[in-house]
Amino acid sequence: MTFRETELFIEGRRERDDWALEVLAWVQANLINVHVGKGRRVRPDQLLPRSTKRRKQADAELEIDAGDDPKDRVEASKRRARERAEREDAERFQASPEGRRMVALLDDAEE
Repeated sequence: MTFRETELFIEGRRERDDWALEVLAWVQANLINVHVGKGRRVRPDQLLPRSTKRRKQADAELEIDAGDDPKDRVEASKRRARERAEREDAERFQASPEGRRMVALLDDAEE
């Protein structure tokens, strides 16, 4: 596949996944609203994951940053995926018992 075909494939998959999440959020909001009072309605956008909202913002920024060249956009997408994976790995490590122990040891060493 060319860079442009790969880019279109990725965009199509994301749009399909986002659409599925929006439909599920709408259905779930309708089911929840049957059981809550009139003043406490749940909107579908309240049920969407934050990652979807952040991804839409990041995609808008990516289009501005990368320009029109498909190769640049693919490289920017790869860079963003690597950064996200590194950030998630760091968060998982910090949440693990070993990570908490390391933080405690480093805090004791600074004092």
